Amino acid sequence: MGVPKFSLDYRPGISFLEQCVSQFHLIGCNKIIVVVNHEGKRWIDSYQPALKNKTQVVENPHPERGRLHSLQSGLLESEKTQAIFIHNVDNPFVNQAVLRRMRDAAREHPGFDYISLRYRGRGGHPILISERLVGAILKEPAAGTSLKQILSHYKRTGLEVDDPGILININTMADYREAGLPLGTDACRPG
Repeated sequence: MGVPKFSLDYRPGISFLEQCVSQFHLIGCNKIIVVVNHEGKRWIDSYQPALKNKTQVVENPHPERGRLHSLQSGLLESEKTQAIFIHNVDNPFVNQAVLRRMRDAAREHPGFDYISLRYRGRGGHPILISERLVGAILKEPAAGTSLKQILSHYKRTGLEVDDPGILININTMADYREAGLPLGTDACRPG
């Protein structure tokens, strides 16, 4: 993309990261952890210092170790005695209505391992993992293992939603344009 994805505009003046954080904040998440590399931390410090009041920014000094290592870095800073949402910032379409449904599903299924969203049979983001699964993820060696592999050993509670936004991942400028996001001179801030 040429810039950190989380810095892309969701709408003019609101970055992907700000949009995601606001939705989790609106449902009452009291600790929002954002894991970024060194460049990401520098961007937040320079362009979004107010986000540090709403989040805990964790710098992953070894992004080359993969996504599971980043996830583990964030989980180490989490409240390990409660369920935790996991969300990729390349999907800025998360919304509080879906998050509330996930939280309600966790209450309805107290023994759940993880809750994943489905739209017309296809899986999307975010997921909600139990405190038991937090511990299991932290014990996994990050090298050569993916979250998907770990989850395959646990019981999935599927939650069908009527929101195609859960399927969207913005990985290219074509994806960005296709999603109808605001291209223009301010669409991408410097990284």
